[in-house]
Amino acid sequence: MKNTTALLLLFLSVALFYTFTRPYYEKVQTLRTSAADYQNVLDNMSRIAETRDQLLVDYNGIPKVEIERLGKVLPDHVDTVRMAQELDTIASAHGIALKNVRIDAAFAQDASLPVLPENEKPYNKITLTFGFISNYANFRRFLEDLEKSLRIMDVRGLVFQNSESGLSEYQTSIDTYWLRAPVSESDTTLVKTANELSGIDFKNNLFTALAYRFLTDFSTAIPSEPVGRPNPFDVIGRD
Repeated sequence: MKNTTALLLLFLSVALFYTFTRPYYEKVQTLRTSAADYQNVLDNMSRIAETRDQLLVDYNGIPKVEIERLGKVLPDHVDTVRMAQELDTIASAHGIALKNVRIDAAFAQDASLPVLPENEKPYNKITLTFGFISNYANFRRFLEDLEKSLRIMDVRGLVFQNSESGLSEYQTSIDTYWLRAPVSESDTTLVKTANELSGIDFKNNLFTALAYRFLTDFSTAIPSEPVGRPNPFDVIGRD
């Protein structure tokens, strides 16, 4: 009888555990996991906020003029008019008149095409080709100015043809670059965001480095053209 009662109680205990206790236990475990996840999110948000505040302090400590210069070193968009004008400014300083300036269509189209992850870079580039006639001395000075231009310009190709007059005809191609717009990722986690922000390092010594100070800004402001009448409500007179 005692054995039967003991077995019955054991059976009831097991049944009670699986029927009532186990489901509540699993819910408690789920809540503990959720609480840990929420705490992790809060910790990461706090970490991101602290990193953001420090980055803002570092960024605000950079002189405005240096931020403008950096924007010319590697601009965030393509402005073919300004690039052509900048090249013309450099060339005209050495008595060189550029001709047949064009943009390589293969590179120009890259900006509108989707970027594959394995080929993704934080920057893009275009190739400009142009020709001119010059003597060798002015040609060398022109190349030296391209080298020290604030805008990054890499000479990629050069073809020339000599003549008895001392003037040569040159055909040159250069690469220049611009920053890609950042692509937001829908699956970006707070941990990944925090790690990326923590990896940013402002190197203020860049602005005092001789190689950076040596660069020259050859860009010129493009004046805006007036549009319409100063006062559109004025009566239009007749001649």
